[in-house]
Amino acid sequence: MNRDMKKHAENKSAGCDDRGKAPNPLPRKDTCKKCDKYKIKLDAENNDQEAIKKSEDEHELHLRKAEVVRNSMKEDTENAKCSNNISVCSIDLQKTLELE
Repeated sequence: MNRDMKKHAENKSAGCDDRGKAPNPLPRKDTCKKCDKYKIKLDAENNDQEAIKKSEDEHELHLRKAEVVRNSMKEDTENAKCSNNISVCSIDLQKTLELE
């Protein structure tokens, strides 16, 4: 197999098009451990509507809390851009701490 044919075969097996370009990957959405637990819990709660509703409500509360934190960080970042007296430090603790 010549070099061009080999490269073409490698590209095809990697999902690339004829020009060797990789397809646009689907956007990834990171989820926290708590969100993953809710998903697993919902999948396991077959037809227990009361348990499903409770899990959905807990997950919605968790998502709202996370949104408040994100909005606060965004506001702090905007304030820091307008003032020399404010600094913002962002540390990803998702793997370490769970938002309760």
